[in-house]
Parts: sequence; C-alpha cells; structure tokens
Amino acid sequence: MLIQAKKLMDSAIKIANSENDVIWIDYKNNRFSLVQDSGKPNVFEPFPLEVKCVQGLIEYLKENGYIVYQSGKNHFRLTYKSFYYNEIHKEEIRNNRKRSIYIPLCVAILGNIAVEFFKNVLPLVLQSLPE
Repeated sequence: MLIQAKKLMDSAIKIANSENDVIWIDYKNNRFSLVQDSGKPNVFEPFPLEVKCVQGLIEYLKENGYIVYQSGKNHFRLTYKSFYYNEIHKEEIRNNRKRSIYIPLCVAILGNIAVEFFKNVLPLVLQSLPE
C-alpha cells in the first residue's frame, strides 16, 4: 500500500468505530467527518498534512477494497480490510516468505538427499544383479 494512502486511511479509522459508520469527505475543510444522527457532537479528523492528492488516494483505497462508497463519492464506509490491515499485511508477508523461501529450500534439500541416496545405492543395486 502507498504510504500516503495508509496515512489517509489511518486518519479515517480514528473516527470510525465499525464498518457500518459512514464517513463524509469534507474537501473544503480538508477533513473526514463522521455522519451521525442529529443531536450528537460532530466528530472529525483532519487529513494528514503530508497527504497531497486526497481524491486520488481515496480512489486508490476504493480500488483496493479498503473503502466502499456510500451515496456518491463524498461518503464512504471502511471495510474489514482497512480495520485489520496490519494483521492482513503480516499474514501476506508470512505467506510470501513461505512460497518464496521455505518451500524452495525444502525442495532443494530433499532433491539433494535423493541424489546422494541414489548415488550411493545405485552401484550396490547394480552389483547385486545377476549377470
């Protein structure tokens, strides 16, 4: 994930309590606002200062399944994937290590064991065969 997209997602997570909360993108005031029933105090979180292209990053988050638009492109909900990003990311790293390091290493070791075994056993088998 892009670093700026992660920072933007983290600022939205600060005000959302669950996947059901709808967040309004307030471009005019450069902040996220939690959409709530009237009578409750407004909850908002400013965009991170280092984030430049908010609209592009919001679109990136949507395309990668971290947010889902609600009633237009100014309202969205965070998905399970955004709330549990760190856990999902760690699991992806573990799976990648398994696929790219551990499995090839095991195959190479087992292959070497098989080659050495047949190098030592094959001459004995050939000697024991009747001529």
